[in-house]
Amino acid sequence: ALEFLNRSPLAWRRRLVKHFIMASTGAGGIVVTMKGLAASDGAGVLSMRRVKRSFESAFAGLPSPAVFGGETPLVVTRARNYTARDMPEFLSAAGLPASAVSLYLSRALPVALNLRAPLVPMTCVNGVGVPTPEKLVYWDGDVDKDPEVLHGDGDGVVNLASILALDAVFGEDPGQRGCYRSIKMANTTHIGVVSDAFAVERLVHEILEAGRANQTCVLPTAGHWPLRI
Repeated sequence: ALEFLNRSPLAWRRRLVKHFIMASTGAGGIVVTMKGLAASDGAGVLSMRRVKRSFESAFAGLPSPAVFGGETPLVVTRARNYTARDMPEFLSAAGLPASAVSLYLSRALPVALNLRAPLVPMTCVNGVGVPTPEKLVYWDGDVDKDPEVLHGDGDGVVNLASILALDAVFGEDPGQRGCYRSIKMANTTHIGVVSDAFAVERLVHEILEAGRANQTCVLPTAGHWPLRI
């Protein structure tokens, strides 16, 4: 939805989008996606892994180097570590063909690096305080096997780094400033944001508040604040 908005004319967005609300969504991908692309399901030609790897969308959730950087290892093996900047090398090591790596470099990565504010009133609602896969350890280097998973903060799926990047990319954009709100609900899971009774009540409250806030929210006509590596 965000990419659709950003590819639409600004005048169209301003006219038709009263308020944009994102729930359980980060700004820089998630570590667990790397595990899903690497793991084998042992089904041969019927392998779901083969199916997943054939879709461009399979790479959309990979950790962005603009958010996770090039210093923090996300995958650890005896031979080497892989950061978000090493994603092409990791995909090759995971057995993906050169065509898939090329698809990541030409399609998914540019979209991730071009993440920007939609320049319409918006609210982001996320859970935090839940153990979330943050690092995958393959001691023998075989990514077909289940890794040892080290956890950090997040909503159980989306990493805290990706959640906080929303504030940096959207909240600090001069064209979005004053028309951005970020809600972080403690000890709330990825699904819980839209299923737990207390979280749904808060989400509905934010939707109602967003409608009222639009009366005073005035967006300037400014350029985007770029997401830089």
